[in-house]
Amino acid sequence: MTDNITLYASGRVAVLSTKLIGREKLNRIAEANSLEAAVKILYENNYAGGMTVNSGSDFEQLLDKELEITVDFFKSMSPNKFLTDCFILGYDYTNAKLFQKARRMGIDAKNTATKFGNIDVNFLADAIEATDYDDLPKPMSDALRLIDEAYESGKGSAQFIDTVLDKAKYANILDNLKLAKSIYANEYFTADIDMMNILTAFRCLYVHYKDTQYAEMFIDGGSLVLDEIVKAYGKGLDGLLNYTHETPYRQLGDICAESIRQDKPIVNAEIYFSNIKKKILTPYKNDMETVYPLVNYFMSKKTEIENLRWILVGVKNGVKEEVIKSRIKELYV
Repeated sequence: MTDNITLYASGRVAVLSTKLIGREKLNRIAEANSLEAAVKILYENNYAGGMTVNSGSDFEQLLDKELEITVDFFKSMSPNKFLTDCFILGYDYTNAKLFQKARRMGIDAKNTATKFGNIDVNFLADAIEATDYDDLPKPMSDALRLIDEAYESGKGSAQFIDTVLDKAKYANILDNLKLAKSIYANEYFTADIDMMNILTAFRCLYVHYKDTQYAEMFIDGGSLVLDEIVKAYGKGLDGLLNYTHETPYRQLGDICAESIRQDKPIVNAEIYFSNIKKKILTPYKNDMETVYPLVNYFMSKKTEIENLRWILVGVKNGVKEEVIKSRIKELYV
């Protein structure tokens, strides 16, 4: 039997989804002749609950406030905390990376941390500064201890921090999925891990990393087998491309390989990656008796805010309109 909060959340989502900023309006913002004009369109949409800023250059404040409102709504409306946390805990791991690096540099990064995760920013910062990890999620605490050991032996680096905490994040997600009991979320995060491993492989190939270096970055929990992709990686671009053709991610491989052949960043592949993940969840966006309308709305808002950040940065820096529009991602609803 469906609980009342799920039905209420789905009803609220149905209304809020009509207010999402879609492709047509995003294009209008990209076409704005100034940053002030672009931000004015957000004001017209009552963005960030009607918040205003001193100048267009302060648009990040608007985006952060809108994300804060969205995250609070997502957390308060979800009847399945284990599932909700799969989509939220990434913010905590982003902060953990920030605080680990800040500690090595001897600086205070609390004011630059995101406040959208589950772990209080001050608590997390203090725990990392004091190397007291006992009250943190086990995947995170294990990762932080591993990082400390690496630095103590002279093998630590910023990249090592990112790699270890990325792996821990997905380990944390997989732990939650066992309790969330959602086949759709399992499918989503399996594809997320798989495509992340493929993107990382092509990025490593682009900068001429050894296969052993790539292997250290491989994230467990997807459907791809480490030994198989490492073997393909060792055969160069054609070997890795041929490998992806034997997986469900053939097109992702094609886009990555084409970018490398043209000596360009793998931006188009990242957009494709985002759009494919969207297609896994959107078939369930109208299932009012489940949490998926809420999940789809949350992911759409996140994507909307990412699009706006990219567009506004582009407008601010005079990026060509067609370039800005080419990198707009699809929403989940």
